[in-house]
Amino acid sequence: MRFVLLIFVIVGALFGTNLNYFAGAGITFSSPTLQIEARGKNGSKQELEMNSKSYVLSLNGGVQQYWDREEYVGGRAMGEFGIGGASVDSGIAGVFSLSGALDLLVDFLKQDSVNLGIFGGFEYGMTFLVSGTRVNGYAIKSETYSAYWRVGASVTFERIHRLDLTYKAPISPLALPTEVLAEETRHQVYSGGQFSLGYKLLF
Repeated sequence: MRFVLLIFVIVGALFGTNLNYFAGAGITFSSPTLQIEARGKNGSKQELEMNSKSYVLSLNGGVQQYWDREEYVGGRAMGEFGIGGASVDSGIAGVFSLSGALDLLVDFLKQDSVNLGIFGGFEYGMTFLVSGTRVNGYAIKSETYSAYWRVGASVTFERIHRLDLTYKAPISPLALPTEVLAEETRHQVYSGGQFSLGYKLLF
């Protein structure tokens, strides 16, 4: 809740009241690493690392505003909800994500009907990994807060259709403890980078 309030305060300070809105969808591919640290009752400690592949389909929406008259430099704030799947070694899991992001927009080449630009920013949210299967005796599930740096390039057609190609570099995902087979385990999800292709309708 505090994070949501902070986003509203930042958006209000940066954008004011003259906002443009957008809504869109995207798909994200990644090859994250699931790291597990298990501690037994006798004090023993075991660390496992599992490779995986995942995809997430997402819906997003938000606000943006350019700060100069020619609309070369601006910013945007958006929220995103995603659902998809992951393959972790021999196990399959569902993936759900909920996040918010702030980006700085720079459109450096403007033509009559096509604009080219770059952007970069910060993303923070929560990822849920859900599955009833086990790999090496451990349940493939987690609730993880994750933070990413975002960089990307965009193409805007007719001032209303925008295509974004984004790379998300993880900063430091936080791990939450979960009880599995009477052992305390710590899961760290999505410690790898992500590539995302998205479309936004500006209005």
